[in-house]
Amino acid sequence: YPLCALAVSDERPSKRFVISTMGEEFVQPPPFDLASAYSDSTCQTPIVFVLSSGADPMSFLMRLASEQGFTPDNGRFKSISLGQGQGPIAAELMREGRNKGEWICLQNCHLSVSWLPELERILEAASLNPDDTDAEYRLWLTSMPTNKFPVAVLQTSIKLTNEPPMGLKANVAGTFFSVTEDEYEGCSKGRAYKKLFFGLSFFHAIIQERRRYGAIGWNIPYKWMTSDLDTSKMQLQKYLEEQDDLPLETLNYIFGEVNYGGRTTDDKDERCCRCILSKYICRETVESDGYKISPRPR
Repeated sequence: YPLCALAVSDERPSKRFVISTMGEEFVQPPPFDLASAYSDSTCQTPIVFVLSSGADPMSFLMRLASEQGFTPDNGRFKSISLGQGQGPIAAELMREGRNKGEWICLQNCHLSVSWLPELERILEAASLNPDDTDAEYRLWLTSMPTNKFPVAVLQTSIKLTNEPPMGLKANVAGTFFSVTEDEYEGCSKGRAYKKLFFGLSFFHAIIQERRRYGAIGWNIPYKWMTSDLDTSKMQLQKYLEEQDDLPLETLNYIFGEVNYGGRTTDDKDERCCRCILSKYICRETVESDGYKISPRPR
């Protein structure tokens, strides 16, 4: 009883208790490991991503597909966002994928609930003739939580979810866990890229964590995604490679006004977003080894 009361009344003491008795790994969420889920799947097992606000699994899926030799360029990876009138197209993609051994991704299944019974029928028919399906075929589904999703599909599928990391440390660590060594070492201006990328990752974590404080953090709770960070990361490397000088003004504008600022609608939030970003995407971040992006309060 005392332990139950402790856990309910204060999360921090209970967390410290778990760390001291069992180890820190029991309070740290495991990294998103899509490869292990793929290794457990078969051509008859759909893989369902349960979407959550602020988390986008498509970048992880695209990376895994590329590693396995399934890319849009070679025609072995195909995706479609479901919606009105997209059901027959999705059914044809699934039929071709089973015959040719392709990866098919049906995004946003919750936007086409009227077609989901047909999806269940197609999967049930395919399970009755497993020899007609190529062994390399995989079906990936993404959907927000909905009670309209067929129970039979959920029971026979592998279900995944990628919750946004809680806390600055987990958020930044998750960003760097998802970056490959080739991506991290691929820029010719390594020092500038690595330092600015860390600043960008810290900025991404900061603006997400501010949402926990309601109107004190942001006037409107914006749904920034990992895709915003991925786009900014690619643009960071591109502009550093193309320009001789540090394109700090350009990067601040693209990140603060377009990629992240494009989601903000309140003028005070826009100004706050630009102000926070300017602390991390600046000359001191690159040139000074002692520059503190998060100085301790006096």
